[in-house]
Amino acid sequence: MRYARNGPLWCGQSLQRELQLTYLFISHDLGVVRHMCDRVAVMYLGVLVEMADRDALFSQPLHPDTVALWSAAPSFDPRQRGRSQRIRLMGDPPSPIDLPSGCRFAGRCPAAEAACREAEPPLTEVSRGHFVRCRRVTVVSGVPQPVLRIQPFGTSQWTFTGAAVDGSRRGRSAGLQ
Repeated sequence: MRYARNGPLWCGQSLQRELQLTYLFISHDLGVVRHMCDRVAVMYLGVLVEMADRDALFSQPLHPDTVALWSAAPSFDPRQRGRSQRIRLMGDPPSPIDLPSGCRFAGRCPAAEAACREAEPPLTEVSRGHFVRCRRVTVVSGVPQPVLRIQPFGTSQWTFTGAAVDGSRRGRSAGLQ
């Protein structure tokens, strides 16, 4: 059964190497994306929120949705299992036929501020080839800083970098699984 799933992927990779093909590969399976892709683009409700080469994106996701997605991906590496907990986003996604103004992720983002709900942030290159659409991502000494950080297993909170504008989100715990 495992071959039934992986066989077409291996075949696709062989053809890619032999014929120097480029694929547009769409998937919710981050393990397969990590295995198959050189560059990764993450979308939320039809808008690109982060794009980077595979290693940069998987080693340091920057957009809060990318961090949440990555926290939900199972790890097959025994050294990584149990090291962090899943971020469970609060609230429901907005309706795709009645999108809110501003950032489409603001209603679910634990680090959102008022400006996030007013205008959609631009897609910004924060390091060479790494683009993110989030006004809360900062660059310190040339190094982009993620908005959310996943805490080690056994803790009950996530943290976010930067100061909250109104302080209302400081110390708030997320539903982790």
